[in-house]
Amino acid sequence: SGAAVTAGQAIAAANIGKRAAVFYENAAVGIDIRDEFKKAFTAAGGTVVADEAIEFGSTNVRPSLLKIAAAKADFMFTGVTSGPGVITEQIASVPNLPISVGTSFFVSLIGLPVAAGWYHSAVKSSVSAETEKEFNAKFNTTSMAFFAREYSDGSDILFKVINQAMQKSNPASGEALRTTLFEMKSFDSHSGKLTFDGNTAKRDIEIFKLTPPGRTLVQAAQN
Repeated sequence: SGAAVTAGQAIAAANIGKRAAVFYENAAVGIDIRDEFKKAFTAAGGTVVADEAIEFGSTNVRPSLLKIAAAKADFMFTGVTSGPGVITEQIASVPNLPISVGTSFFVSLIGLPVAAGWYHSAVKSSVSAETEKEFNAKFNTTSMAFFAREYSDGSDILFKVINQAMQKSNPASGEALRTTLFEMKSFDSHSGKLTFDGNTAKRDIEIFKLTPPGRTLVQAAQN
């Protein structure tokens, strides 16, 4: 979410510094994160001193991390969705790397000592503690993954839009569904209320600081 990236850069600029490195996957999500971050950070007076892309699924990112360490940034904004565990291990092995700041993909790093002091923005979860506990037990994980909520919410919204279109005897075409989506506009979801004013929804965004074994909320939800 662009709002999550914007909120993340704002907390970093206010609490860490104005010189940033960007570390991201050379794929759609990573490139979007890079572009959103650069746009918001430079508009706020920040300077990007390193721009390092890695290929999706890379297991050796040390060369990029060494370049970032040499750039002497105040922090490293990270847009990596695959293999965060492998990448975190390599981050721990590179001296003089700046603190990392990320998005919801950092949820999988909660509890890791190397991530202590890192910040991340996150789309607010409205999943009950009981439901998340059941999910974690069933899938043998420590936290409900970001995409688990996203895919569930996306499917639910799509079915609601299709149902509404069919009730109005509209065809289930892309154009008709898009029109119906904007007519319905707001939806309750596992991430709170989603409101579509454009091609992306307004989301409630929170900011956390990783404080092993957990994390600390430093900025309450805002969209």
